[in-house]
Amino acid sequence: MSTGISDLIARGATGRPEAADAEPSSRPGVPFYKPAGTSSELVRPALDQQQTDVRVLVGVDVGKLPPVFGTCQPPRGLSGLMRRAAYHIPEHKAGRWMTLLMADRVDVWESRLRRHPVLSALAIAAVIGAVQVRRPRRSRLQRLLAQLT
Repeated sequence: MSTGISDLIARGATGRPEAADAEPSSRPGVPFYKPAGTSSELVRPALDQQQTDVRVLVGVDVGKLPPVFGTCQPPRGLSGLMRRAAYHIPEHKAGRWMTLLMADRVDVWESRLRRHPVLSALAIAAVIGAVQVRRPRRSRLQRLLAQLT
Protein backbone atom coordinates (compact mmCIF):
# COMPACT_ATOMS: atom_id res chain seq x y z
CA MET A 1 0.00 0.00 0.00
CA SER A 2 2.83 2.39 0.79
CA THR A 3 4.40 1.84 -2.65
CA GLY A 4 1.14 2.86 -4.33
CA ILE A 5 1.03 6.12 -2.35
CA SER A 6 4.69 6.91 -3.00
CA ASP A 7 4.18 6.12 -6.68
CA LEU A 8 1.18 8.46 -6.77
CA ILE A 9 3.22 11.17 -5.04
CA ALA A 10 6.06 10.66 -7.55
CA ARG A 11 3.64 10.97 -10.47
CA GLY A 12 1.95 14.03 -9.02
CA ALA A 13 -1.73 14.87 -8.85
CA THR A 14 -2.24 14.41 -12.61
CA GLY A 15 -1.01 10.81 -12.63
CA ARG A 16 1.63 11.56 -15.25
CA PRO A 17 5.01 9.81 -15.12
CA GLU A 18 8.17 11.56 -13.99
CA ALA A 19 9.83 14.20 -16.12
CA ALA A 20 11.30 12.93 -19.39
CA ASP A 21 14.79 14.20 -18.62
CA ALA A 22 14.94 12.61 -15.18
CA GLU A 23 16.55 9.51 -16.65
CA PRO A 24 18.76 9.76 -19.76
CA SER A 25 17.42 6.53 -21.29
CA SER A 26 13.86 7.92 -21.32
CA ARG A 27 14.78 11.01 -23.32
CA PRO A 28 13.29 11.11 -26.86
CA GLY A 29 16.58 12.11 -28.51
CA VAL A 30 18.75 9.39 -26.91
CA PRO A 31 19.35 7.39 -30.12
CA PHE A 32 20.71 10.56 -31.79
CA TYR A 33 22.49 11.93 -28.75
CA LYS A 34 26.24 11.59 -28.67
CA PRO A 35 28.34 12.80 -25.77
CA ALA A 36 30.84 15.56 -26.45
CA GLY A 37 34.08 14.48 -28.10
CA THR A 38 32.74 11.21 -29.58
CA SER A 39 31.81 12.47 -33.04
CA SER A 40 33.33 14.78 -35.60
CA GLU A 41 31.88 18.20 -36.17
CA LEU A 42 29.24 18.50 -38.87
CA VAL A 43 30.69 20.01 -42.03
CA ARG A 44 28.21 21.21 -44.61
CA PRO A 45 29.31 21.46 -48.21
CA ALA A 46 29.26 24.95 -49.67
CA LEU A 47 26.22 25.53 -51.89
CA ASP A 48 26.55 27.33 -55.19
CA GLN A 49 24.37 30.43 -55.51
CA GLN A 50 21.33 29.78 -57.69
CA GLN A 51 21.19 32.00 -60.77
CA THR A 52 17.98 33.78 -61.73
CA ASP A 53 16.61 35.63 -64.71
CA VAL A 54 13.66 37.18 -62.82
CA ARG A 55 13.63 39.64 -59.96
CA VAL A 56 13.53 37.94 -56.55
CA LEU A 57 12.35 39.97 -53.57
CA VAL A 58 14.67 40.12 -50.59
CA GLY A 59 13.71 41.64 -47.26
CA VAL A 60 15.48 44.59 -45.67
CA ASP A 61 16.48 42.51 -42.65
CA VAL A 62 17.98 39.65 -44.71
CA GLY A 63 19.87 41.69 -47.29
CA LYS A 64 21.00 38.76 -49.46
CA LEU A 65 19.50 35.86 -51.36
CA PRO A 66 19.54 32.38 -49.85
CA PRO A 67 21.41 29.74 -51.87
CA VAL A 68 18.14 28.26 -53.20
CA PHE A 69 14.86 30.10 -53.83
CA GLY A 70 11.71 29.83 -55.93
CA THR A 71 11.21 31.71 -59.20
CA CYS A 72 8.13 30.01 -60.64
CA GLN A 73 5.82 32.97 -59.91
CA PRO A 74 7.67 36.27 -60.11
CA PRO A 75 5.82 39.34 -58.81
CA ARG A 76 3.92 41.17 -61.54
CA GLY A 77 1.17 43.72 -61.93
CA LEU A 78 -0.28 45.76 -59.10
CA SER A 79 0.23 42.92 -56.61
CA GLY A 80 3.93 42.77 -57.54
CA LEU A 81 4.21 46.51 -56.99
CA MET A 82 2.62 46.10 -53.56
CA ARG A 83 4.99 43.21 -52.71
CA ARG A 84 8.03 45.26 -53.73
CA ALA A 85 6.84 48.06 -51.45
CA ALA A 86 6.25 45.59 -48.60
CA TYR A 87 9.75 44.16 -48.86
CA HIS A 88 11.18 47.62 -48.16
CA ILE A 89 9.52 47.52 -44.71
CA PRO A 90 11.31 45.63 -41.88
CA GLU A 91 9.89 42.22 -40.95
CA HIS A 92 8.92 43.24 -37.41
CA LYS A 93 6.47 45.88 -38.66
CA ALA A 94 2.81 44.89 -39.02
CA GLY A 95 2.48 47.12 -42.07
CA ARG A 96 4.73 44.77 -44.05
CA TRP A 97 2.55 41.75 -43.38
CA MET A 98 -0.68 43.65 -43.96
CA THR A 99 0.66 44.89 -47.30
CA LEU A 100 1.66 41.34 -48.27
CA LEU A 101 -1.80 40.06 -47.32
CA MET A 102 -3.44 42.78 -49.36
CA ALA A 103 -1.12 41.97 -52.28
CA ASP A 104 -2.33 38.35 -52.10
CA ARG A 105 -5.94 39.52 -52.38
CA VAL A 106 -5.08 41.81 -55.30
CA ASP A 107 -3.26 38.90 -56.97
CA VAL A 108 -6.41 36.79 -56.73
CA TRP A 109 -8.44 39.49 -58.47
CA GLU A 110 -5.74 39.95 -61.11
CA SER A 111 -5.79 36.24 -61.90
CA ARG A 112 -9.60 36.30 -62.11
CA LEU A 113 -9.38 39.21 -64.57
CA ARG A 114 -6.89 37.27 -66.69
CA ARG A 115 -8.96 34.07 -66.70
CA HIS A 116 -12.37 35.63 -67.39
CA PRO A 117 -11.90 39.00 -69.11
CA VAL A 118 -15.47 39.22 -70.49
CA LEU A 119 -17.14 38.47 -67.17
CA SER A 120 -14.76 40.84 -65.42
CA ALA A 121 -15.58 43.63 -67.86
CA LEU A 122 -19.29 43.07 -67.25
CA ALA A 123 -18.78 43.13 -63.49
CA ILE A 124 -16.77 46.35 -63.68
CA ALA A 125 -19.46 47.92 -65.89
CA ALA A 126 -22.13 46.89 -63.38
CA VAL A 127 -20.19 48.45 -60.50
CA ILE A 128 -19.67 51.68 -62.43
CA GLY A 129 -23.35 51.73 -63.35
CA ALA A 130 -24.35 51.20 -59.72
CA VAL A 131 -22.13 54.09 -58.66
CA GLN A 132 -23.66 56.33 -61.33
CA VAL A 133 -27.18 55.49 -60.19
CA ARG A 134 -26.37 56.23 -56.57
CA ARG A 135 -24.70 59.56 -57.40
CA PRO A 136 -26.96 62.48 -56.44
CA ARG A 137 -28.39 64.27 -59.45
CA ARG A 138 -27.89 67.97 -59.88
CA SER A 139 -30.84 70.25 -60.21
CA ARG A 140 -31.43 72.37 -63.32
CA LEU A 141 -30.17 75.44 -61.49
CA GLN A 142 -26.92 73.70 -60.58
CA ARG A 143 -26.42 72.54 -64.18
CA LEU A 144 -27.12 76.04 -65.48
CA LEU A 145 -24.61 77.54 -63.04
CA ALA A 146 -22.04 74.93 -64.05
CA GLN A 147 -22.47 75.85 -67.72
CA LEU A 148 -22.05 79.55 -67.00
CA THR A 149 -18.77 79.14 -65.13
